[in-house]
Amino acid sequence: MQTIYLTDNGVILKKKSNRILLKKDNKVMDEIPIIDIKRIIIFGNNQLSTDLMKYLSSKGIEVAFLSTYGKFAFRIIPETSKNIYLRIAQHSLFQNDDFRISWSKIIIGAKLKNQKNFLIRNKKNQPEINIKHNIDALNACIEKVKNQESIEKIMGVEG
Repeated sequence: MQTIYLTDNGVILKKKSNRILLKKDNKVMDEIPIIDIKRIIIFGNNQLSTDLMKYLSSKGIEVAFLSTYGKFAFRIIPETSKNIYLRIAQHSLFQNDDFRISWSKIIIGAKLKNQKNFLIRNKKNQPEINIKHNIDALNACIEKVKNQESIEKIMGVEG
């Protein structure tokens, strides 16, 4: 399990050993092992115990709170890594224009290919629609991205 979605209202989440205890109306609804959890998304009005929040934070697990209708309210984010050598390497690469341009080409090229594949897949559901022009345009953009020499030009092709 990667993500827990809590969509009920009035649930209290507590820590019990290495599990999350879900209680409603003083009755245990469920117990979920924390071992495989990456994040928790909570809709509506629910409560988390302080012990559980501390434990989730220590394990690097994010908790997001949304309204009953899914509007973002806030989230609890664990402290980021204090690996200074990693941060130095990240800042160094950010200042390397060749690296940034190379990665931009890879990311935007992949985005354009995914857009093309999306059109091709959905064409099967609506064969009466002619999308050849759109696919040709995306193919041209994919090739054009490969020849750009600045982030701004890559972004121009993407747009």
